[in-house]
Formats: sequence, structure tokens, C-alpha cells
Amino acid sequence: MALGDSYASGAGLSGQTNATCLRSSGSYPVWLKKTYKISDANFKNVTCSGATTRSLWNDQGPAHPQLNALSKNTDLVTVSIGGNDLGFSTVLADCVLQAQLKGSTGSPCRTKYNAGGQNLLEARIAKLAPRIGSMVVDIKRRSPAARVVVVGYPTLFPAKADRCGASVPLADGDVTYLDDITRKLNSMLANQARGAGAAYADTYSGSQGTDMCQPQNTRWVNPLLPLSAGSAHPTGVGHLFMANRVFEALK
Repeated sequence: MALGDSYASGAGLSGQTNATCLRSSGSYPVWLKKTYKISDANFKNVTCSGATTRSLWNDQGPAHPQLNALSKNTDLVTVSIGGNDLGFSTVLADCVLQAQLKGSTGSPCRTKYNAGGQNLLEARIAKLAPRIGSMVVDIKRRSPAARVVVVGYPTLFPAKADRCGASVPLADGDVTYLDDITRKLNSMLANQARGAGAAYADTYSGSQGTDMCQPQNTRWVNPLLPLSAGSAHPTGVGHLFMANRVFEALK
């Protein structure tokens, strides 16, 4: 059973199987299906681009609550969720705008999201944390025999901004700021997953040097520009790497 957002559905990849939710045959859940030789009848993929934790328990447009697809017979659950709860797509667009308005040096987006002395994105992560724990608890309640793996987000930005170009038009300091937010989100996901009895697949470690700022032949994440459904999302190779990390977590 595959749950989650566009990082699980395979947004931007070829082989789209669901236009509404941007599900692809090249996503990491499908790679896992092939690895474990799961039949079509036993494989359920309800991942959906734009999903938040609310989408687990509520309709997301025409998509039904994702957790409703679970059953007592479900024996494996993977889930990538959380980025949309932080409003990450809106944050990225805002950071690009801040760079255009205030220049490519400094950290104008960090300054905006730290206005008033509070890091707004860190506050969102803290607010999201108990929902991740509740998610795992509810999955285990509905599918008590299932192995549950919460899948983290891969390296999206370099630790240093000196390698980013026109396809990632962010201020230098904001690149490192967004990398820091990604790491803090992943840390929270790991802590909540393990605290509730699930496994955690770390896709950040091992993917350094493959972020969106790297040359096309070495990056596993698409850059922000040109704008497309796959912008700031894993490439096909990125999904294969994520599948391998889940496989390792299950071992």
C-alpha cells in the first residue's frame, strides 16, 4: 500500500497512470512492487500530488481519504507526507520572488520567514509532528499486521549555494536555509515514525551531491525552472534511489 504526496506519486515522470494525482509507473512505490513481486491485485497506490496529512483522513477533490484504502490484510505501507503541510511549493515560489525583489545575495526569504523572532517554517514542522505520529498509530490500527515505513525527503538543495544557477533562482543564503528546513522536516518525520513504531527510510543521506543545483547528468531532483509538474521533484533515478532506501529500511 502506497500513501502520500507527489514525492511518492511520481509527479513529472513519464508513464503517468493517473492524471489527477500525477501517479507514474516510475515512482518508488512501483519499483518496490516490482522488487517484492507484488501482484496488481494486491498492490494499492493511492498517492496523490498535493496531498497533505488532511488528505489521509479526508477527500482531496475526487480522491478519497487515503487511509480508507487500508485493510486488515495490508502487510506493507509506505508513506511520504509533510511537505505540503508546510506549504513548501508556495514557500519556494515566495523565495524566488524575494530573490528577484531583493537580489541574489543574502537570505531575504529566511528573513521574511523569521519575522517577529519566530521561524515560521520550524513552527509549522512542530505543529505537524503529532499528526505524523497519529498517522502511524491509525495505520497500525487499521492494518495491525503491516510493516509501516515513513519515507523522508531527499536532498533538494546543496549545503552551499555556490553551485546554483539560473534554473534555481534563489538568493544564496536561502538555498542553505531551505536545505536546513528540509533536514529539520526529515528529523521530525524520523522521530515521529520511530516513536510510533514505524520504520523510517532516510533518503537525504546518500543523496548529497545530487540536488537540483547539480548538472543534469548528476542531479536526482529537477530544478525549479523551467516550470513543470516535475519541478523540485525527484527524477526517475531519484525514485529508484528512494525505492532502494525503503528496501534497506525494511531489511
